[in-house]
Amino acid sequence: MIGKPCGKINRLVKSCLTVFGMLVFVSGVLYAQPTNDDCDEAREIKDPSSYCSGKAEFTTAGATDSGYGPSGCWDTSVNDVWFSFTAKATGVNIVINGKNIGSGLRNPQATLYIGVCGGQIQELECQSDATGSGGVALIENGLVVGATYYIRVSGRSNVAGTFQLCITNFNPPVVPGQDCPTGAILCDKSAFVVQTLSGSGSLTNEGKGTCLEPFAGSQSEDQSTWLRWTAANNGTLTFDITPLKEGDDIDFALFELPGGIDDCVNKKPIRCNATSCDGPTGLNLTSTDTAEDFNCEPGEDRYVKYIDMVEGKSYGLLINNFDNTGIGFRIQWGGTGEFAGPKPDFTIDPLSGLRCDQDFTVTDASSFSNGTLVGYEWNFGLRAIPEKSTSKGPHQINYSSFGNKFISLTVTSDKGCKVTVVKSLYAEPCCEDLEPFTFTPEVTTPGCNGGSDGSIRIYATGGTPEYYFKFADGTFKPKTEFRQLSTGIYEIAIVDIKGCTDSISVFVGEPDPVIVDAGPDQEIELGDSTRLQGSYFPFTNGDSTWWSPSKGIRDINDLESYTVPPGTITYVLSVLTDAGCLIQDSLLIRVTVDRTVFTPNVMIANGNGGPNNFFNVYGKKAVKTIELLEVYDRWGNKVYKSSQVNPFDVSAGWDGYFNGNPVEQGVYTWLARVLYLDEVTEVYTGDLTVLRQ
Repeated sequence: MIGKPCGKINRLVKSCLTVFGMLVFVSGVLYAQPTNDDCDEAREIKDPSSYCSGKAEFTTAGATDSGYGPSGCWDTSVNDVWFSFTAKATGVNIVINGKNIGSGLRNPQATLYIGVCGGQIQELECQSDATGSGGVALIENGLVVGATYYIRVSGRSNVAGTFQLCITNFNPPVVPGQDCPTGAILCDKSAFVVQTLSGSGSLTNEGKGTCLEPFAGSQSEDQSTWLRWTAANNGTLTFDITPLKEGDDIDFALFELPGGIDDCVNKKPIRCNATSCDGPTGLNLTSTDTAEDFNCEPGEDRYVKYIDMVEGKSYGLLINNFDNTGIGFRIQWGGTGEFAGPKPDFTIDPLSGLRCDQDFTVTDASSFSNGTLVGYEWNFGLRAIPEKSTSKGPHQINYSSFGNKFISLTVTSDKGCKVTVVKSLYAEPCCEDLEPFTFTPEVTTPGCNGGSDGSIRIYATGGTPEYYFKFADGTFKPKTEFRQLSTGIYEIAIVDIKGCTDSISVFVGEPDPVIVDAGPDQEIELGDSTRLQGSYFPFTNGDSTWWSPSKGIRDINDLESYTVPPGTITYVLSVLTDAGCLIQDSLLIRVTVDRTVFTPNVMIANGNGGPNNFFNVYGKKAVKTIELLEVYDRWGNKVYKSSQVNPFDVSAGWDGYFNGNPVEQGVYTWLARVLYLDEVTEVYTGDLTVLRQ
């Protein structure tokens, strides 16, 4: 930041230095500093289960350095922005896309963290785009349900730009195989991500006879995977497959498995899409075609007609990355039909009235009518003891912190399908017999009187770390420093992980004001010189002073200068202190104008240069020059013309001669255009009698 906010001034004008760095141009577009350019100001994504921002909704332009230094795979970290989300499931896929956006982030960098802003923060996954593709993807499994995670985004080589952020927080199914017999069996319609596609498996042509086979005898798979399921009811099915790398050509073929979920030999193709049109693909409720083959032909939109699933029938989905990038996809399901699978469930005792540091019991209540449950994966959430388990239970659990908690249970069937249920509960505070809080505030006053660049940093001990602070009417955050403050009393509340609370009032002062006085208003006549008598207090070495505008002023940097104003004007005296404070005051000089001019009505043209031997228009001090002076004889002939005539010189003007000869005695007419100091022009005319002696 250059300069500091302006201080309070004593009379008329109040302004500040331009704050460079707060507004930034990127490709001709003006961006303000993002509000989420610090970890403790991270923008919260409320529902991370299936989130996608607008194409250019976010930007790194104008962001400042958050102070964490480059992440593990980054080259720089000057213009980083932050996001946060609370995990509702154990897996997450995060995509940063700057491609096909006017001022897009060409080489994005992104990192996923867990921890506390301002405290310990751990890097989980890092990606940096060195190729200029405009996109990176992060994927992480084993998230703690209920924990807060942070996403940090920047650009390589400090290059800023706009970008799209997409998050899918999901519970991963069994890793799908590349062949139908090893394909993942799905138990429900939860969205999920397959991060990579590699090779075509052992059976390299399972799409034979579908639109995936471009020519007879050619291979129908490049980089593929298989998903299988059984319908739990009669109902429609739609889905959306979105490539993780924008521009990838993802194709699919959907089959009915007549003999059951393991009948890959007799599979029957019912839908197919291999068009090269750009974008997501799938089934929807509006398309009427059942297949789209190679090339992007008129009418093709990468979607084909939905299917009506039949209860008890099984289906298989072959998904192929035709571009061979090795990058996977995100799939979301729709329609009224459901997938058959186990029904995970559990009970919590007690469900209400639970306090932190209190044991409670979690008991499995899952059911599965069509097979056997062979696996249990428990995730008891943030600060649970224990945090995870793979046994059926029941389990004795204890939370070391208060607040909203989430418990997830993933069960696996004997067919290999996985399905997850998540429940929430609330652990009430447990604050008895804990050491009280002690606050140590560190206050920085604003740099200028009336400014708003003060700050408070809070140091706390006691209770049970970590601490969260609430400033004024805000929300509790792991934020310990509050900036951009003006003078006043601020209330700061604290809560620790046990739910213990306290608060403190902190006063932010301000420096003494700098008093600037431009002097009293004045009234003068146009053409007069007057004295400017500015002053200010207190004075320090390194201060700068100037008057503006500069019109008529002899020395704009002199507090006591002289001026001949060109008309009524307001002068502003500015003082820039050594501390960077800009303070201003003004005075009004009201200028009256006398536009009277004097001209002789008789001139004696004897050629000796004496008095009355010249005709001129004489002005008062308000006159700047005679722009034009013309004289005509009685027949209208022009006998004299001159410009820029000095209105104060008695020997300037017409001498009574025309073409080197004296004119005859008689009456002549004249015209004068007079320019005044205030740039006003007046035209005057009159008669003149010429005599000779």
